[in-house]
Amino acid sequence: MRRMLALLLLCNAHALRTPHPLLSSAAAHTYRADAGREFARIAPHIKTSLLENSNKTQDLAAGKALLKKMDRAAQTPADLTAVARRGYIRTVYDDRAFQVAEMFGAAHRAGVKLARGARVASLGGGPGCCVLGYRVFERIAFGSATSRLWVYDYADAWRDDVAALARALDEPIPFGACDLARGLHAPENDEVRALAPTLDVVLLSRTLSEVPDRGWTPFLRELWATLKSGAVVFVKDEQDVEAEAVDLLGGDAWSVPGVRGVFLRHGE
Repeated sequence: MRRMLALLLLCNAHALRTPHPLLSSAAAHTYRADAGREFARIAPHIKTSLLENSNKTQDLAAGKALLKKMDRAAQTPADLTAVARRGYIRTVYDDRAFQVAEMFGAAHRAGVKLARGARVASLGGGPGCCVLGYRVFERIAFGSATSRLWVYDYADAWRDDVAALARALDEPIPFGACDLARGLHAPENDEVRALAPTLDVVLLSRTLSEVPDRGWTPFLRELWATLKSGAVVFVKDEQDVEAEAVDLLGGDAWSVPGVRGVFLRHGE
């Protein structure tokens, strides 16, 4: 029944035209303002070194081309040139980080249990913007930042960008290999497979739809089987991808009607 309700919620979300209270209440506005100030404080420390002496026009053009390929699930590691990565950072880094912070804030206000001191991994995490979003959420919601963060991606080119984030936050953020198009037991996913049983939160933000032909299904099914009871998987993607993830995993699901992003909690 819970799975069916979650699917109905997701399928009907497109019909909603008014802001949801969890995102438009006074508490949500206060949270959003706090998050904006926190991002404004951190972002310059991340971006200054990454964008130094670069050409904004060239960056944006290359970033746009890369994002188009990602939307078609046609990108390869070779497409992640330095200029394309800078364009990605200029174009979507802030927005994707803020969306994660906003959605976790909404879930927290709705009573979704999110523990302090969590072990959090972003899979297909690129430059680490999604773990930054989680870190901002945590500082606002809990008043402290005690979680541990990891980023995994199939393109090693993002490693320097994650290192810049780690320097800005003044904490270690390990970066490793992960290929969502291969099963969890593939050699490329050795590090994720070893870490998975210890994780409290898994972030899959705008990554599953970038895998051709729904090739992420074996990975996600095997990952779910490896996670501990109570772990949360956050999927933020196209509506049909989120619905497929809910159907595949069959866990307790929560989302905000009309807003992309679904939380799935692993049961016994």
